[in-house]
Amino acid sequence: MESQTLDMQEVRDALINLYLGVKFRRAEELAKCSEESLKDEVAKLQDTDLVVLIDCIKNSVEALANVKEDDSKEEASLINDKSISGVQKGYNEMLQNLENEVRMHIRVIHPNQE
Repeated sequence: MESQTLDMQEVRDALINLYLGVKFRRAEELAKCSEESLKDEVAKLQDTDLVVLIDCIKNSVEALANVKEDDSKEEASLINDKSISGVQKGYNEMLQNLENEVRMHIRVIHPNQE
């Protein structure tokens, strides 16, 4: 029975580490968190039911997935905007070149009208 309790504690510790890893996505975020507040967080999580802890992990992962999806949509929109503005710039340059050709043609045909 004691080994089974030890195994449950190992599972709890692993879940807590997973939750903290998801909650603090980057090492910089974890570094900003004080050691005391991190210990308080771990102590609270030690008293949390495993099912609730798993649900917290699930919710955090879903939130991260939504943020990633939103970031991907925003990035795709920016890329699309840049490509559209690049096309517009190309059209503007082409139009300016054509206007210059027309002006040159008018000067050749009607040299005295400048």
